[in-house]
Amino acid sequence: MKIIYIIRKYIHIGFAITFFMLTIFHYFFDRNSAIINIVFFVLLFIEFVLLLLFLIKTIK
Repeated sequence: MKIIYIIRKYIHIGFAITFFMLTIFHYFFDRNSAIINIVFFVLLFIEFVLLLLFLIKTIK
């Protein structure tokens, strides 16, 4: 159970770092690339779903 918690914690950190790197890349290099926008949206959606699942399990 503790291993799952650690993995979940580091998944959030990993998503945050990836999101930050993509933001920098998006801002400085490629302003209107459709692929980056799609990846950006997918990452945001996955992170949102993970956060929702985490909150639901915490409340129960």
